[in-house]
Amino acid sequence: MKKIIMKVGLIIMALTTMVTMSACSKINNDTANDVCSALSEKYGESFVAVKIGDRFNTDSAKLYVHPADNEDILFTARINKDTGAVEDNYIEEKVNYQVEDTLKNAFELNGISAASRCMVVTRDTLSVETEEYTPQTFSEKYGFTHYTVYLVLKDGTYTAHDVLNAVKFANDTIGVKLVIAGYVFEDDGYSKCVSEIQSTPDISITMIEAISPISSFDVNVEQGMCSITEDELSEKLGRS
Repeated sequence: MKKIIMKVGLIIMALTTMVTMSACSKINNDTANDVCSALSEKYGESFVAVKIGDRFNTDSAKLYVHPADNEDILFTARINKDTGAVEDNYIEEKVNYQVEDTLKNAFELNGISAASRCMVVTRDTLSVETEEYTPQTFSEKYGFTHYTVYLVLKDGTYTAHDVLNAVKFANDTIGVKLVIAGYVFEDDGYSKCVSEIQSTPDISITMIEAISPISSFDVNVEQGMCSITEDELSEKLGRS
């Protein structure tokens, strides 16, 4: 009799879990559809939601979203619990992506595999108008002086000269000061770090350092001038 009761209890628990998961899945799908629909109306583009969180005990539900034609532009959209409005940082992340793509291409030209996460750090949250910007026009309009970049490099035979060439070229193309925290990883760590960058728009230094880089460096680049010399960077990279 006890075995029968236990089996019935397990079946009920399984059914309850399935119903709960199904209900949560429907809520998540409905939320994602609502957010993507609102974003499409706002920007005239199609969007895809890839992750949802912060539903409970917060002021809003947070989603990670990207435009349907470019999954590399990952941004955050929120439904404000009080107003029901969708709030997002799509325009800002479109500009950040230009910086990231420029850096990636600059390092590729120097034979280096690289990925980055760019951000604008300001005292107050930016209230951005829906326009098309370059990194330079965005900086000029909203009055900030630099882009902060978390840069990850795959270890290789490149030199400090190659790294500085890449950041100088990127800075010249972007036209705005870059404040870079750089990290070098062996193959597995690099792949893991790139995966984190691609899936998390609000990645932190703590998350990057937890993957155990083999070396790190800081460099500020402005108007072709770097805050670190080749010899200093060589030492940081373990090339000296």
